[in-house]
Amino acid sequence: MKLSPFFLIGFLLMNVSAFAELSVGDLGKIEAMFEKYDARMREFVGMKISEEIGKSEKRMQDFVAGEIAKSEKRTREFVSDEIEKQNVEIAKLPIRMDGLDKQQDRNFLLLLALLAFIGVVVGLPQLRERRNASAQEKKIVAQQQQIDAQQQQIDAMQKELETLKQHQMPSA
Repeated sequence: MKLSPFFLIGFLLMNVSAFAELSVGDLGKIEAMFEKYDARMREFVGMKISEEIGKSEKRMQDFVAGEIAKSEKRTREFVSDEIEKQNVEIAKLPIRMDGLDKQQDRNFLLLLALLAFIGVVVGLPQLRERRNASAQEKKIVAQQQQIDAQQQQIDAMQKELETLKQHQMPSA
């Protein structure tokens, strides 16, 4: 009865997985799992990016259409005011056109910023994915080298065992 806690502690400290080794088949299964995960992740990310691009394009179209409508309205008002006020100086027209040029410049810069944002959204996951794949390949190569080294050690030990068996003298 006094020894039962010690046996219990001993059994709890033994971990079967601590003595396990990965075989080539296990590595193949792990690689297949990563490939399935990678395919699902690519599909999910592609779907999300498509949704975001669609939403972004819709917002941009709405924004540009609204800005164009505002600009056309202001231009019509300005032109109608100019026609009604024939005695007003024509110098106001270039000033108003400069405002349109500035607005077009702002719209162009906004479009460039949107394209840069889309490039970042699409590029970062791919960059991260390439880094992960490269790291996994390096790990697999290192494990394969380790397996090869262990196989060479096993072969050397088998040769040594055979030579020892051949040189062993039968006992009388």
